[in-house]
Amino acid sequence: MNRNTLIAAIAALSTSLSFAAGAQTLAADISAPEQRDFGDWRLRCQHLPGALPCDIVQSIAHKETNARLVMFSVAYSPQLDSHAIQIVTPLGIDLRKGAELTVGDVRATGIRPNRCEMEGCFIEAILAADMVEAFKSVQTGTLTIYPGPADETLSIEFSLNGFVDARDALAAQLEMPVQEP
Repeated sequence: MNRNTLIAAIAALSTSLSFAAGAQTLAADISAPEQRDFGDWRLRCQHLPGALPCDIVQSIAHKETNARLVMFSVAYSPQLDSHAIQIVTPLGIDLRKGAELTVGDVRATGIRPNRCEMEGCFIEAILAADMVEAFKSVQTGTLTIYPGPADETLSIEFSLNGFVDARDALAAQLEMPVQEP
């Protein structure tokens, strides 16, 4: 995949998923997204110009304050035949260190936010095929972030319960082939 294709995919992902974090104000005549729950994941579809129509999301709240701690959003681009992920982390993370995503035996390290806004820092990337397969085959994953310049880490476990069903529903919405794990 060349650099321009990757940039276009991330731009489409960013456009389609920005409503998830509240970063985009929608006109009153645009209907609310269609939503269905699958375990700990939610399929959302909303048809916005220039955006991928559907994504599957999971938000994790802080246990004490119930404020959103992190949000994961996975979309599929039929043009690129690739899955893309957007992770919204809290503000205040060490941008130089980025984050680490571990799912089963698959690990992505040094993934850095593309931008930070009032809602948090946004990590947007194309998921490698082995990471997508890992999402389908294990029960939990871990996002590790670095909350400041010190050596402390914050590991946030997330559930993959319902991910396969949500991804299959996403595939059906986009009429893409469903691949067995």
